[in-house]
Amino acid sequence: MCVAACVPILFVRVLYSLIFVITANMTWNAVKGNPTAYLLMTMIPEVALVALCIFTIRWIAPASGEAQNGKYQHAQEEGEMLTNRV
Repeated sequence: MCVAACVPILFVRVLYSLIFVITANMTWNAVKGNPTAYLLMTMIPEVALVALCIFTIRWIAPASGEAQNGKYQHAQEEGEMLTNRV
């Protein structure tokens, strides 16, 4: 879900360059253009992406100790079955 939410924000980041290429308007030039437009179209989406990723990481509940031990036990049993076949 985080990736789906980040794609439109990334599109805004790419759109800045496309606007300059399509229109040839110097306002959208990354080097000599308007610094306010550059700030709004590049930095703010980056900050939004970082904030969205941090929110997603903090929203996901960590696995409980029992669930982690169960996964380890299952992987260990599979590993033993593989080594017994050889």
